Parts: sequence; structure tokens; C-alpha cells
Amino acid sequence: MPPERLEEVSKVAAYQSMRLVELRSLYDKLDFDLEHYLDLELRTEEESLLLEQTEFESIRSFFSARGMVVSTPGHDESIGETTSSDRDSRGERYTRVEVDGLQDFRTLVSEAEAYLVAAGVDPGKDPLLQVLSSHEVSSVIGSYKKCYGDIAWDQSDYLIVMLAGLIATLLDIILVRIPADTRFLGQMQHGSPLTKWLKENSKPVHDHVLSRLQDVAKVPYDDSASKLVEGLSPKVHRLMSPGHDPVLGFVFGVIDIMGGTGTFIDKHGDLKRIDKAVSSQGLIVAFLKVFLHLLSDMCTSAGVPPPFFTPLQLIKAKSPFVLGPSGERVPWTDVARYMYSHGYDLRHFATMGVVPATIEMTIRGWWLCKSFSGEDGQDPELTRVKMTSMLMLGHTIATSGSLLKTGLIFGMNPLALNWAQLLAMAPVTLSWVRESSKRNRSIRKALDAQWLDIYQRAAA
Repeated sequence: MPPERLEEVSKVAAYQSMRLVELRSLYDKLDFDLEHYLDLELRTEEESLLLEQTEFESIRSFFSARGMVVSTPGHDESIGETTSSDRDSRGERYTRVEVDGLQDFRTLVSEAEAYLVAAGVDPGKDPLLQVLSSHEVSSVIGSYKKCYGDIAWDQSDYLIVMLAGLIATLLDIILVRIPADTRFLGQMQHGSPLTKWLKENSKPVHDHVLSRLQDVAKVPYDDSASKLVEGLSPKVHRLMSPGHDPVLGFVFGVIDIMGGTGTFIDKHGDLKRIDKAVSSQGLIVAFLKVFLHLLSDMCTSAGVPPPFFTPLQLIKAKSPFVLGPSGERVPWTDVARYMYSHGYDLRHFATMGVVPATIEMTIRGWWLCKSFSGEDGQDPELTRVKMTSMLMLGHTIATSGSLLKTGLIFGMNPLALNWAQLLAMAPVTLSWVRESSKRNRSIRKALDAQWLDIYQRAAA
């Protein structure tokens, strides 16, 4: 619901609440007076009966003995009647509360605004909080939180998010750094110790285990040189082939194996497809070959590119990075080739994953502990939208830290970009949108059901 419409609804609700209080007070007064007069009538009737049973019979006998005719007691209809002049002389006893008939919502809002201002309600603040009692507000808020969860942030939530973002940024600067020791624009920059350890310890795994898969997992998109694809070389041929992408490979690689083709991206950022003189394979065989070929390549000296990194070559626009002494900004195609050829592979991607993992573990752990602990413990499913919003802010802080690290600490070296953290922003944002929409639909459904119940009762 738009904020302006929500404000109008609040004013109408406050207005109707105050009118209901007026009607309730008038009813209480009428009810009190009615009980009083009913009690008075009952006592008068009892006294009248007592008088009739005792004294009236003796008086009647006294007059009858002297020849006087006394009529039977009856009801004089004139007794108890109240004329208009009597009512006018006494004046109005009760306040009249005028209730208008049905009208359009805009008119109702205008009437509510005028009434609230006349009643002394501050139009700059929430009218409902001014009209309802503290007990009513507490009851409504408690019922709302019980049904839909408490998603309001407190100081501890902000502290945890900021702390998670700060720790992740420090890890990015100290641990992730860049893939390897590199001289960039004349300055020596030290690489990640964790990536160095991963590459050193993955080499024996390749030599003794994974290298055996090379013969059984030959694929048509594994060319390291070709006159048909400009820029194709052994150093970057895996980057130039989408079939070597750890995720996209199960799309492009499978298509190439089933069709007997090779798909490449040349040094100009153009997509090329080459027919290969090989027999096509079935779907299951193609999936297995892609998987085994990735395993055989990932622990080599060049490795395989990070997930979704290969399409970066298709962006021919100028990047903000300068890679040489000329000072000229280069296209993203050249940036991607430079990054991969300087060690930006799947093993460094695992190192970069420490940053988003820190955000996830810290914030999710805090959310779960807070959901289940204390008197205010709630069902975590009711507060998932709060968790996703905390994650989104935490990842935003870490992403900003990665950009500052790249620009300020490493002098605009593209190797300092944290690809894992950049990729994490998309699913986190989509998750927040999905959970927010889900919660809003649940609240809207409950409100519609209540309005329908009100309409049905009014029509009955």
C-alpha cells in the first residue's frame, strides 16, 4: 500500500475509533439511566400494590356506606403521557451523535481530518497512536507480531550487521588480496596466502588423481589454438571457451558435445562456433564428460575460470581499469583476459568466498540465536524477511569494502575485485524481494478476509 494511502487509512481508522468511543459513552449513559428508571418503576409498582391491598379497600367501604359511588380503579391513559411542551420545558437530556450514511472514501478522509484537528489530534504524527490507549496499542502490536513476526531492527541488529561487514572487509584486504604476487603499473603487490596454499596443495592432487581423467573426458571445445578464433592461446583458452565455466559449462559444454561443435569468445569479444570433426554424444554422456573434464582441469597451473566469469569477455564497453603505461582505459574483454592470465581462477574464487561466507554465517547465526532465545523467541519463518534485509545490508557493506579495496589499497588493480562477493548480491537481493512480497501477500490476504467478514455482517 502506498504511504499516502496508508496515512489516509490511519486517519479514517482513528476517526472511526473516536466516534465509536462517543457512541459507547452515550450508550453507557443511556443504559445507566434506563436501569435507574426501571428500578424506580418497579418500586413504585410494589408500593401501589401494597397501598391497594391495605388502605384502598377500607377507604372504598367507608364511602360506599354513606351512599357514594366509587368507581373501580382503572388506568388513565393521560397519566404518564409527556407532551411536546413538557419535553421542551425540560430541554434535551442526551447529546445527539449524527452518523452519516455511505460516502466515497475521499470525502470520508476529509471529514476524518477535520474531526481529528477539532479534537486536538496532531496531524503530523500517527493519529492511531494518539487516539488508542497504551493498553490497546500494546495489545494490537502484540497480536500483529504474533501473527506476522517482529521484523523491526534494534541496536544489536545494526551492530551485528556492521560488525559482519567490517570483518568481511578486513578479511578481503588481509586474506583474499589478489591471486598471486604481481607487479601492477610498476608497483609490487603481494598475493593471497590462502590462494597460494590452495594452488600448492592442489598440484599433487592433479598429478596423482585428476590427470587420469584427461584421456576419458576429451571434449570438442578444448582447443588451445586455432586460426578461426583470434587470441586463442594455451594460457587463456579455458577462459575463451564457455564450456570450461563451472556453471555455464553444463549448458554450452553439453551443447558442444552433443552437436560436435566448439564455442569460443575471441579477443574482440565476439562469440564463435566452430564445427568439429567429431561424433555427437548423448545427453547423459555429455553431462558426465563436462563434469570429468572440469575436474581434470581445475587443479592445473592455469585452472578453470570462476563461475559466470567467462561472459565478462562479451562486454566490449570501456572499463574503469588501466592495464598499461599508456593510461588508456581498456574494454572489459581485455580486463577479463588479464585477470584470468594472472591467476584469477576457481581456486582463488574459493578464497574470495570467505568474504560472503563470513556475512552469511555471522548474520544467520545471530538471527537463529535471537529467534529461539528469550521470552521474545519467535518462529524463524515469520522473521525471514528481517534476516534477508540484514543479509542484504551486510553484503552491500562487504561489496563496498571490496570496491574500496580495489580502488584505494590496490590502486585500481582489477585482480583485487572480489567476484564471489559481487555474485552474492544478486541472490541476496532476490531473496529479500521474494520474502517481502510473501509477507505482504499474507498481510493483504488477512486484511481482505477481515473486510469481507465486515461486509457480510453489515449485509446480514
